[in-house]
Amino acid sequence: MMANNPPGGQPGFNPNKFPQWGIGQINGSWKIVKADDDAEKIADSKKGYLDWFGSEGAANDQVNSQKSALNGNLPSPLHGLDQIGAVLEAFYKNITDPKMWRSLAWFNLGIVLLLVGIVMWMKHANILPDLPIPVPV
Repeated sequence: MMANNPPGGQPGFNPNKFPQWGIGQINGSWKIVKADDDAEKIADSKKGYLDWFGSEGAANDQVNSQKSALNGNLPSPLHGLDQIGAVLEAFYKNITDPKMWRSLAWFNLGIVLLLVGIVMWMKHANILPDLPIPVPV
């Protein structure tokens, strides 16, 4: 919602001089109302006309600037779904790639062989004590 007086930064606006034109977003659309005295202005302010101008042209300019500012800059509620879809697509392509699984298998085999070699070396050097293996009876 826009600010109350002084409205829209209009230079030379006198809040005590009438008629005045008020603008407000009523029921989702911008509207302009003319007030000829304080009583009309107060009544219109209660309806949602909160920004007042000394001329109808200034009020129209403000409404048009508000409309143009909103037209191009409203974010879509679906903004970002395409990026989520791209991430899911990349994940699916990578998870179903056999080359990735083959590389992962070679990597795991290398780790297992490295650990087996270290354990055999430690047993041969008597660093690793013989551990009894429990056998169920």
